[in-house]
Amino acid sequence: MNKISVILLLLPFLFLACQDDRLTITTKSDLALQNFLKARELFEKVNYQDATPYLETAVKEDSLFAMAYLFLAQSRPSATERFAMIEKAKSLSDHVSKGERLIILGSEAGVLGNTKRQEQYFQELVEAYPNDKYALLYLANYYFGQRDYEKALVYYKRIVQVDPNYSIPYNQMGYIYRYQEDYTAAEESFKKYIKLIPDDPNPYDSYAELLLKMGEYEVSIENYEKALEIDPDFIHSHRGIATNLVYMREYKKARGQLKHLYKIAQDDNLRENAHFWIAVSYLAEGDVDKTLEEIEKLYHIAEGRSDVPTMIGNMYTRTALLFEDGRLDEAEALLAESRELLEKADLTPVIKNNLGRGYWFQKTRLALKKNQLKEAKEYSEKYREIAAQTENPMPMRYYHTLAGMISYTENQYDKSISEFKQSNLDDPFNRYQLAQACIAKDDKDMAIQELEYVVNYNDLMNLGYTMVRNRAEKQLGRLKME
Repeated sequence: MNKISVILLLLPFLFLACQDDRLTITTKSDLALQNFLKARELFEKVNYQDATPYLETAVKEDSLFAMAYLFLAQSRPSATERFAMIEKAKSLSDHVSKGERLIILGSEAGVLGNTKRQEQYFQELVEAYPNDKYALLYLANYYFGQRDYEKALVYYKRIVQVDPNYSIPYNQMGYIYRYQEDYTAAEESFKKYIKLIPDDPNPYDSYAELLLKMGEYEVSIENYEKALEIDPDFIHSHRGIATNLVYMREYKKARGQLKHLYKIAQDDNLRENAHFWIAVSYLAEGDVDKTLEEIEKLYHIAEGRSDVPTMIGNMYTRTALLFEDGRLDEAEALLAESRELLEKADLTPVIKNNLGRGYWFQKTRLALKKNQLKEAKEYSEKYREIAAQTENPMPMRYYHTLAGMISYTENQYDKSISEFKQSNLDDPFNRYQLAQACIAKDDKDMAIQELEYVVNYNDLMNLGYTMVRNRAEKQLGRLKME
């Protein structure tokens, strides 16, 4: 299971070594180092919640332990806390090795959306440590996160040459082959992963996710259950089983699985995830009110810890749900409330810009729902202006999403198709919108192709995909009957 989050993509696992060509860890305390290494081991097993106490002990023993702070960012439920941990690591980066400093700076660049700069830092890291598997892993994971799978494969294969028994590259390569729909190669990679660490739950979880993707739901559940036999509290497998049950339309069973996950969760972050996935199950079932109720619970949890970025993101999510449900006045009021909160918030300019981009994205979509074409164009231009300021190409791809939707509203279907083809086509939402433009143009074959992509995407449960999957399934059935 590829549960590598945005931050974890930047945090491969360090190696204590004396050689000049190997990454080193800088700490003044042997006890801090021992706790860090234990946390690193747990991170490799995708067990973040158990890693946290070890990292907290590490920074207690050594308050200048930069890499421990960087890893702690992964475990914090609050976006504000995560940014604070990264800033703390950066403040200490002048007192660590060259490799650690490059890792910290690259990680910060990634979180701030400066992907070009992030690539430069990690390329420099590999140049300095060309035979260190962990240095190679940073760059490989960077390309993986940017969906540049061919480059990622080059570096994962280099890691295997350095250490054929290191398990992580086989997991990541399995996912790449899965995304490329080379299921035979994916299965081979995951089975190698299982062979290397057969007593760990994650390899079975990863293989189960491949089976989920292939639509083999019952066999997928069986493999998730193998993971849970090894670790009954392995949260990712509970989510995977719930996802299979949702696709099998066994919604109550799915929620039962997620409620159990909520009970065993050891921190707020995991409990919030359980709430969120329960919300997704309600959306899949068509109950928007219950979905909104669950998502609003998350807002109040974030409010309780003054986590303004998460609160605003939550409001954007609810806005989208409301206008997709036809409740445009409620959506508009909530979006206005999010804007007011953003303007008052004491946040860095970069974070404010990122959140502001989300505001103009939702504002454009809402205007289109209200048939306010002139306003939609104005709002999308505001989105473009902010997106153009980043070194990350992804925001501009979502500008093409907005441009495609605007062109569709103007009945310019060729232009709409062109715009959507420049958007992020790894996102089923964009594929679904592309299919709508194809239908309007009477290109039935291409529409069917895009809708099949959406229906068979079979992602782990999330709101965006769930929002379009059921629609795509119904629409695909109608087109095939015509």
